[in-house]
Amino acid sequence: MKRLIFGFIILVSLSFTLQSGTQLDQAKIKAAIQNKVILLVFTGSDWNKNSKKINENILLSDGFRSYANDNLEIVIIDFPKLNKNKLSEAQSFHNKIVAEKFNATMQIPYLLLLDEKGKVISVCNTNKATDASTFINQIKHSIDGAKQ
Repeated sequence: MKRLIFGFIILVSLSFTLQSGTQLDQAKIKAAIQNKVILLVFTGSDWNKNSKKINENILLSDGFRSYANDNLEIVIIDFPKLNKNKLSEAQSFHNKIVAEKFNATMQIPYLLLLDEKGKVISVCNTNKATDASTFINQIKHSIDGAKQ
């Protein structure tokens, strides 16, 4: 009976955290539960050519989406400039806080791998990743290196 009550309390706590937490907080919880790594993507989706290129050639590809579904929690930190793509105040605030912690120099695009606690595993080199399979291999290599 104690285990049942304890399990219920944990479930309610996780549920509350998922609803009230930030996007990154949610990704940390999911990554811990599902044994995944977080891919943190800083992008200028509507103005930065390299962001658009990474999105089209890598992030939206079938191969990458399949790999990510099984291995990654993806958090997009977008800084759009066009009014039609304006983010909510809450999302803008979240993005600013995450950028202050992980991307103080505001490099765009900028991709990081984080563990489930939010510790940086590696910075992804988007210059060398011209396609999904190259990028996936880079991620695998970084994850393997972090395990050692």
